[in-house]
Amino acid sequence: MVKKTVASSVVMVDGKILMLHRPATARSYPGRWSLVSGKREDGEQMVDTARREIFEETQIKVSEPISSLPPVYVRENNIIWEVYPFLFDAGEQRPILNGENTEYRLVTPDEMKGLDLVDLTIEMVSNLTR
Repeated sequence: MVKKTVASSVVMVDGKILMLHRPATARSYPGRWSLVSGKREDGEQMVDTARREIFEETQIKVSEPISSLPPVYVRENNIIWEVYPFLFDAGEQRPILNGENTEYRLVTPDEMKGLDLVDLTIEMVSNLTR
């Protein structure tokens, strides 16, 4: 087993949740819809990881999170993902994707249920937005 530490952020754009579609060639969760997520770099605080990944993947600048949760753990094959969830408000900023994802959608929590999601996405969104 390998443990990998990541930040996973619910980014609200105009009151809707930003979802990213992972390419079929992605190493983890290929072809699924996900929140804005990425691995922590050495020595980085998790909130800084979240902000960096949001900007790298979407060109959206966020400041302080509205809320956060203790880490959740997800197993994918031989990887244990230690996931730090955050909630950010991006206001009216629109994403400009960097190529790591194939498309984006702005959805309501009900619309998320029709997507093929990365594990625990609905639970994280629900817990962060209550």
